[in-house]
Amino acid sequence: MPPVTALARNAVLRIIDGFARVATSPAPPRIWTVSCTPNAPCRAFFRQRRHGDVKAQDLPDGSFVLDHDGQSGVLLGDALHPYAPEGYGAAQRRPQGRVTLLTPPSIVAAFRNGYRPQIALAEARG
Repeated sequence: MPPVTALARNAVLRIIDGFARVATSPAPPRIWTVSCTPNAPCRAFFRQRRHGDVKAQDLPDGSFVLDHDGQSGVLLGDALHPYAPEGYGAAQRRPQGRVTLLTPPSIVAAFRNGYRPQIALAEARG
């Protein structure tokens, strides 16, 4: 495993700090929104800060994106593993063109500098 760079270490420390702030706040932010309409079943939506449109082929493994169809998932190799509250779905072909980045840019930078995320997928490459 490559040594942890200062950039990756700082990114991890920022994540830990963010979790600590949310865990100790009196009212943690809601990240799931439920939408119900009279003519359609209720759907739960994950509310996530979006970090702009980027080329899918330029993103490292571990990046979470929102594809053209509104499906969120994690990129791993040439696949997108869709995510839902129930867990990851079956692998799909990696999106082509531009996608909406959900992973903070500082974390993407850590991935590019050697940090390898642990992704709980049965078929994931190690």
